[in-house]
Amino acid sequence: MAGENNDEVLKDIDSKSGPKRAPSVLWTTAEDEKWLDLLLEEQALGTQAENGWKTATWVKVLSKLQEALPKAAKDKTVDKLKSRNERVRVPCFVPLVTLTLILLA
Repeated sequence: MAGENNDEVLKDIDSKSGPKRAPSVLWTTAEDEKWLDLLLEEQALGTQAENGWKTATWVKVLSKLQEALPKAAKDKTVDKLKSRNERVRVPCFVPLVTLTLILLA
C-alpha cells in the first residue's frame, strides 16, 4: 500500500518538473570544420539573410553534414546546429573565414 503511494508521488513530481531538455550532443572537430565549410559555401551562394541564416540554409547544411559524416552527425538537428553556431560565434564584424581559422587553431 505504501509503495503505491510513493510511485504516485514520484510520477506527480516528474510531471511538475517542467519541460524536459533535449539531450546534449558532442561536436567533433571534423563536424565543426564541415559545417563551417558548408556555411561558407552557402554564404558564397548568397543564402545568408541580413540578420542571419535562412531556415532553408540550416536544413541544407545539416543534410550535407549528415551525408558527409553519417555516424558522427546522426544525432544532430537544425536546433542543435543553430545552438552550436551561437556558442562558437564571435562578434559579427569578424568574417566567417576568420572564425574558421580560430576553430582550426
